[in-house]
Amino acid sequence: MSIKTKITNVDFIPISLSELEGIGRFIDVEDLFIKCYELSPERFGWRKYKYPNYKILHKALTDFEEKYPEFIIKTPDGLSRQLTAEGVEWTKNRLPIFRKLLQSPEIAAPKKRPIRKY
Repeated sequence: MSIKTKITNVDFIPISLSELEGIGRFIDVEDLFIKCYELSPERFGWRKYKYPNYKILHKALTDFEEKYPEFIIKTPDGLSRQLTAEGVEWTKNRLPIFRKLLQSPEIAAPKKRPIRKY
């Protein structure tokens, strides 16, 4: 088994749910998105302002749900999530690697928009 050396946006969803105690209780997606943003504002924030970027966060959540549908449960209204038993186990196995990789802070320069030529 190879050791994962890169954290993707999708990885933040189960880790954030775990940290919010989304095990046996539902967590509102807005709280989940804020937790992801707190863990990595460079990754999940706006380019110019210190706000969470809803589009990036929503994409991470939907990608996680598509890739690992057996690891997450959502409420009928779709506004809250929690980890399943399989999701908890999967997260526990990856948590030490995740924490180790996050110890070295990310430095992500804002993406520059292409210069328009007139």
